[in-house]
Order: sequence, then C-alpha cells, then structure tokens
Amino acid sequence: MHLMVAGSAGASPAGMNKSGTQLISATTSDVKVVGWAVRAGYEESSIVSNELVVTDDVSAIIRCQISLTATWSPFTGSLQVSIMRNATVLTTASFTSGTATLSLPDLALELSGGDRVWAQMTNTTSTPYSRDATLQTGSGTYLSIDLA
Repeated sequence: MHLMVAGSAGASPAGMNKSGTQLISATTSDVKVVGWAVRAGYEESSIVSNELVVTDDVSAIIRCQISLTATWSPFTGSLQVSIMRNATVLTTASFTSGTATLSLPDLALELSGGDRVWAQMTNTTSTPYSRDATLQTGSGTYLSIDLA
C-alpha cells in the first residue's frame, strides 16, 4: 500500500477516512487527528502513525474535509484544522460558526519520497465559554493525496 512516483505506470493516489470519533477538547493546540483507515478507491495508501506516507517524488493535490458530530457554535475562540507535511504546516482553516463540516481548499504541491502528510487541530475556546468538538467517523472526514 504505497503512493507511487508520478509518471510511472503504477502511479496511485493515497487517502484515508477517519475511523472512530475523536474529541478535540477546549484549550488544546496541535492535536494530531488519529484513527484512520484506507479510503475506498485509494487501496495503495500507506498509513503509518496516522500519516499518509509518500514513497517517491510526486506532483500532488492534497484534499481534506473534517466533519463534526454536532454543529460548531462557540461564543468565543475557534476550531482550526492544519494540514501538515512532515513537521511543517502547509495550510490552516477554521470552522465557521453554525457549520459541522470544513472542506479545506485543494492544495497542489510537489511531494518527495518519505514525506508524511497528516492533519492536526487546535481548539482555542476557553473558560467560561469552553466548547469541545468531536470529529465524525467515516467518509465525511478524510485526507487524500491525488495525482496532479
């Protein structure tokens, strides 16, 4: 289960769906999204330590959507999702109050063999208006690397 080099006859995308719910507590930062399973149509994926691992250089488009079990409606603070490449933040987006799903903009970039792509979250709500969030399991919460 590997992402192959672009241009080879066996080049394949990689993707994973959230498997199980996950609590993102108030006043937490940089919490890794954990508990992933290979996404349908992405059978060649390599998931190691909750990260998609790239085996060779590839031109890619990263796609991510995070769904919650309930609508996000904080009084103050925000709920943010960051897409990471290794230890570097590639992009960050925040949930809008009154929504339960965040689709991050597609991100086109070059990935190198050994790169790890993963998601982390930050919840800046705090007392007296703390608000926890729970990530939804299934195909509505996903991270994928498609070939460009």
